[in-house]
Amino acid sequence: SPSPTLFIDSFVILGTGDFITYPCPNGTFSNETGLKVEEECANCTAGWACVGKALLEPNTLCQQGYYCQGKAKTPTPLDTITGNICPEGHYCPTGTGVTIADWCIHISRYHK
Repeated sequence: SPSPTLFIDSFVILGTGDFITYPCPNGTFSNETGLKVEEECANCTAGWACVGKALLEPNTLCQQGYYCQGKAKTPTPLDTITGNICPEGHYCPTGTGVTIADWCIHISRYHK
């Protein structure tokens, strides 16, 4: 039986008889070959967005004024799961990735 051609950043659904490769979806990436299921694609790293399919690494920093918690598909997420707008009274520089309470710095600390 023929073997599938394995691509970096893609997975093959085994046991289906088809050797179609599927790219890791938006919000994920992989720099490995031989992935067998979509879940083996890595979630985009906190502070980054993975914009597009079949990425070898995260490709866009989270935009200033937003935070990206992981698996973000856009540098300006609004879904509260992968990220959101930095809340009023806080500061989120470019590449903010951890939760609001851990990273966004209260502006009043700098305006005394």
